[in-house]
Amino acid sequence: MSAAVLTLGPMRAAFEGAPTAGWRLWFVLVLLCLQVELFLGFATDRIGPSSYIGLHLGLCAATALAGSSWAALSAAPDLADRIVTIIQLVVWTALAGPFGTVVAAALLVPRTIASDQPDVAGGPRAALSRIELLHHALLDRRVHLDQGQPIRPLFDVIIDGTQIEKFDALRLISKRYIPAMAPALKRALEDKDASVRVLAATVMAQQHNACTKRIGDCQAMAKANPDAPNGWRNLGKAHLDYALSGLLEGSRAETECGHARGHLARAERIESGGRLADLSGWPTPPQGVSYHGS
Repeated sequence: MSAAVLTLGPMRAAFEGAPTAGWRLWFVLVLLCLQVELFLGFATDRIGPSSYIGLHLGLCAATALAGSSWAALSAAPDLADRIVTIIQLVVWTALAGPFGTVVAAALLVPRTIASDQPDVAGGPRAALSRIELLHHALLDRRVHLDQGQPIRPLFDVIIDGTQIEKFDALRLISKRYIPAMAPALKRALEDKDASVRVLAATVMAQQHNACTKRIGDCQAMAKANPDAPNGWRNLGKAHLDYALSGLLEGSRAETECGHARGHLARAERIESGGRLADLSGWPTPPQGVSYHGS
């Protein structure tokens, strides 16, 4: 027992300041050698059962004492790692002697090697910042919003929600309309509740008016300065956005796309120095539609 204590004492001083992987490995190897020697003495009848048990428990106690002193002298970042190492070694060694030490080594050494592996540049592995960890979690789809599960799609609210929920959904569509909301808005036009249908028709009319007003404003600016390509380009984009808004049926959307192509082509001709087209060739709006400012 005294030999074990004398061996572990200098070992603690020698390993102070050693790399993280090194001190774990050497600590495990020294303890393994002592346990193997003790076990072989018992197996060859050089040590009696009572003496073996006493020496075995004494070696475990000495390991815990030396490891505790060693961990207490370590810096704050290494303290938790050293405590885990000592607990693993003492518990497994007390339960299974040298075989327990091998089990503890199998649990500790792979984690140590992986954590101390240099990065591609050859330096120590840089700690990921909180933002980088959050970015990786988002890419892996491991981040969920609090109370995100109870949130229902707008289309589901329009189908089976209460009247108040449908009104709230339609007000949201009116304020934050995007083309993806078009199916929910069109479904609300077919709702069995007349008040929901009226509000949906109002929202639909507002969105149509907003698109046509934008087209009318762009049209007025393009006519006011026909030599500027930006006016025609903005007009073409306004027609294209209307066509892709989800508010129009197929034929009407195709008509708006045709207008968009014509105005964008005119902007390209102006930029390339081509001859300006006569304004009499201005594409007329679809029948029944009057753009603001036209």
